Parts: sequence; structure tokens; C-alpha cells
Amino acid sequence: MKDLGFSATNAAFILSMATGAGVLGKLVFGWLVDTVNPKLAVLACSLLPIVGAALLMNLESYSVLIVAALIYGLGMGGVVPLQGTIVAKVFGRLSFGRVLGLLRPAMLPVQIIGVPLAGWVLTPPEITTFLI
Repeated sequence: MKDLGFSATNAAFILSMATGAGVLGKLVFGWLVDTVNPKLAVLACSLLPIVGAALLMNLESYSVLIVAALIYGLGMGGVVPLQGTIVAKVFGRLSFGRVLGLLRPAMLPVQIIGVPLAGWVLTPPEITTFLI
């Protein structure tokens, strides 16, 4: 955000908005998965970060950035309650702990590679050329 001309304070505020929306997303999707078809909750949880990221890539103003952060955060917050619900529905209560425990190490490589890969993909070409 600072590269786009926003202040550090504005950048911190956007991060706080996304984090707050993530907390709200946990509550909303926890309730949603119990009251509607879980498939719809998973679909909504998957689409919200995509919409938020698309808005982030097409920034027009600070207000659009706030909306994008809220949408993205809401969807990302929903991942935690949905993951537990899906594991419980698919594998049952007796296998819940074991399956969820096995999922964590399987997700680790994606989490380790994901952040640097996103930074590399979104780095302006002139910086990428300098780094190579």
C-alpha cells in the first residue's frame, strides 16, 4: 500500500479491517454452516476472498480498498469453522481429532510457499529484474 502512495497508518487500518472482518467471518460462517446447506457456506466462503482479491488488484480509491479488505477478511475468517464442520461431517466424531491433526502437516508446504509466491507474482517487473 505504501508503494501505491498510502500512508503506513492507512495500511495498518486496512489490515485491522481485514482482521476484524475475519473474526466476524468465523462467527457468521459458524452460524451459517449450522443453519443452511454446508455446501452453500463453503461456496460463499470460497468466493468472498476471490472477490476481495479481485477488488484489491483493481484499486481505484481508498474506500474500495476498505471494501476489498472487509470482503476478503470475511471469507478468510470462515475457513476455520468450515474446515472443522467438513471434517466432522465426512469422517465423523470418532476420527475428528486424528483427521484434523493429519490435515495440518499436509497444509504446511502450501502455507510456506504461498506467501513468498504471492509476493513474487505481485512484484512489479522492474524489481523482479533487479532481484534476478
